[in-house]
Amino acid sequence: MLKYKLNMLNKEWRYYGLFSQNAKYIPVKSGIYLILDLKKRVLNVPIGIEVYYAGKAKKLRNRFRAHYNFLSEHNENLAKLVLKKKLEFWFLEVNGEELDYYETVLIQRLDKYNPNLTNVIKMKNRKTEGEMYV
Repeated sequence: MLKYKLNMLNKEWRYYGLFSQNAKYIPVKSGIYLILDLKKRVLNVPIGIEVYYAGKAKKLRNRFRAHYNFLSEHNENLAKLVLKKKLEFWFLEVNGEELDYYETVLIQRLDKYNPNLTNVIKMKNRKTEGEMYV
């Protein structure tokens, strides 16, 4: 049983457009990430968010590069979206030992509300214990 105390409220989500020139701004650290589309921003507040992919990475920059290069993208549906839409890459730096836990909770929560999630959810049965703030 996992005994992490998940508190995403004290961490800072950052985002960049999913374009090759933005790779230099993505840290070479571990973390979880979302690939999403939003309709617009009003006073820098995102409006109309659609999340298409949620994942984890030991090196966020490498994963960012893998996703914007639609020719090597492992998810066919996501590769089509990269060509059609201006997607954003949102990420949260997370310690390496907590990656699986954060990703599991994130996908479980997103899957309830987002029918467009392109992840093929391959999670082990993980029981979570303790407080969770998402």
